[in-house]
Amino acid sequence: MSNTKHAFTAVPMYSDDEKGFVGTSKHDANVAKSSGSVTVMDGSTVDSRGRAKLHRLGAIAISCALVVAVFLPCSGFSDWIVGLTSGFSFCVFPTKSSGGGRDWILNDDGTIAAKHQTDLVLGLGKPPMVLVDRGSERQFVFDDETILALKGGEYVTLTTASGQGIGKKETREEYATVEGYTWRYIEAEVHKNATQNTMLVRYENDNFIMVVNDNMAFDVSYWVYEAGNTVNFVGGNDIAATKIAGGGRDWVINVEDGTISPKSATHLALGSGASALVLVEKGHSRQI
Repeated sequence: MSNTKHAFTAVPMYSDDEKGFVGTSKHDANVAKSSGSVTVMDGSTVDSRGRAKLHRLGAIAISCALVVAVFLPCSGFSDWIVGLTSGFSFCVFPTKSSGGGRDWILNDDGTIAAKHQTDLVLGLGKPPMVLVDRGSERQFVFDDETILALKGGEYVTLTTASGQGIGKKETREEYATVEGYTWRYIEAEVHKNATQNTMLVRYENDNFIMVVNDNMAFDVSYWVYEAGNTVNFVGGNDIAATKIAGGGRDWVINVEDGTISPKSATHLALGSGASALVLVEKGHSRQI
């Protein structure tokens, strides 16, 4: 067994009833080194506990200032409530921003005009070509002559049995880059009555519905097969790129009911979508 003796140093202790703790001389020396004092606005000084309180008060003041800065653009008590529940964007970017495209005039004739260009009023645009549930009242149905000619690979003006025509929304091509490849596209629209803008198409390779002389094919947007998704005219830099099989450019001609369906989703068919809200010239037949 070791004869080594452990040496202990006695530390003088004292009781401080006013401060409510038992302390040591060494402890008081360390406190004296670390605490110091700070001068406040009225010229008095505070110790470390007072500094901690000042820090907390400062943090609260900064937080309050940020809240005021965020919600200051709100006008009215109700806006403040909505701002608090909806977050930062409601008040910094308020919905009721005047001076631009959200300003309207209610005309005596029942139309609604843009306040800053009163010759334009709200109207309905031409509906887009979309996928609809097969059997829907919005599906395109082609007469026997048209559907058989299309199935046989003939050149066909795409007019439905009810007289609707399928055409281009614009004559100018747009461009979209997907996974590094740039595609040409033109949005499709449905004309209430067949016009000279109605598309001339041909069913090729028992698969693609091609726009004649344009190197473009009917294409389901993003190849998402669901009712309401748009169908437009898309083309690549050459015919090989345009005729990519296995996706949204694969179509089947349903001779039995005169409809056209995506090969991967025969429960759907080409049809007419809902008209978009647009500006039209006042007095136009499509104004509302």
